[in-house]
Amino acid sequence: MTKLYDYIFARWVRAFDELGSLGKYRELVRTKKFATTYRYEIKDYTPQKFPAGGALYNEMPEDASNSRIYGFDQEGRPVHTSQVYGENGIPWEEGFYNYSENAVEYVEFSKNAGAPTRIQIMTLKNGKKTAFLQFIVQGIGNGVPGGNLQAFIEQTRISSDGIICHIEQYIYNGERIMGAHCFDITPGIDARSYEQVYTYDNEGEMDEIRNVYSGGHHRLAYVRVREGMSVEALVDGLSVLMADAVVGTLLRNNVEQPLALLELSYQGVIEYLPSLEFKTVADRDELIDEHGDAVDFELMFIPTYENMIVVENATFERPLQQLMQIMEQREDYDPGTKMLRKTAWLLTKGKLNGKIPVSDDFVAYAIEWMLESQEFEEILRDCGQSEEVIMNWKGKRWI
Repeated sequence: MTKLYDYIFARWVRAFDELGSLGKYRELVRTKKFATTYRYEIKDYTPQKFPAGGALYNEMPEDASNSRIYGFDQEGRPVHTSQVYGENGIPWEEGFYNYSENAVEYVEFSKNAGAPTRIQIMTLKNGKKTAFLQFIVQGIGNGVPGGNLQAFIEQTRISSDGIICHIEQYIYNGERIMGAHCFDITPGIDARSYEQVYTYDNEGEMDEIRNVYSGGHHRLAYVRVREGMSVEALVDGLSVLMADAVVGTLLRNNVEQPLALLELSYQGVIEYLPSLEFKTVADRDELIDEHGDAVDFELMFIPTYENMIVVENATFERPLQQLMQIMEQREDYDPGTKMLRKTAWLLTKGKLNGKIPVSDDFVAYAIEWMLESQEFEEILRDCGQSEEVIMNWKGKRWI
């Protein structure tokens, strides 16, 4: 992996001299399409096809805050991109695709900084993918720190701060990719190497890609989504599986005291595997005894992150990954929120399946605190709390 990392790093360094070549790629453009996020990821490229990986538009959707414009050459291949923010139409980022027999590249620049910020490469041999490399540099949108380019390059060479790097080196059995040796650098996380294992169905279609880490930990990175799969059915099935898994997770963590509140916290767009935080009836009684009428929304509901438990996902890992991929492809994350609200509704109405004691006014609720705190009362309704209890809590100024 060291050689591949050195290769992608050297390509990033060379790209500092290629800002002026963007005009050459602009001249190749014959048609344009719009998107609201990245499309035509190099990782999806094969010599036979280059899928967009999501929605493209002839005109930019009116409700989009920014747009990514893709320019295509006379062969229909993407050759130039620009990222435009706001109404002034000035590109903040601009990039190009370069095609050769042995590699396909995407190079993106911050126009404000005049510096390359994203490099993606797929290396090829005899028409077969051999490796995928990605190198992203954060924190130079306003220019090279200190204004000294050579010093910045050398500092980046010896320190991974601000670097996102991902490398996959493919393993073949005949014509089929069976796995990959992988390497990641992520800010705040130690660099790590791991393996990917590919599995195929009886028709020879790729069915799963699973990351396998040292110590035996593993997770799904990709799962096949069959054409025509119903999102509604997926949401319904997932909510039942997840509700059962929430109860099982609590039991395995020795949660046995009667519960008054159970929060399913998630991060919209990024993570729909919830973390759990709860208040027992004893916790709530102690809070009321200590603060009396001063108990408010913050004291009662804002999480302390002292009892956070991640839901064990063994029973629903595959359908959750399918839902994530569908939402990403459609740029619509409402089904994820709907699924978690329904999970909470099942837990509330089913009183944790009768396996853990709860208070008479118990509620489980799914919330994304960064975006949804102002909708808390309606979230309680969506998650099965009765109107009588909600009015009682409002009278106490808890909500």
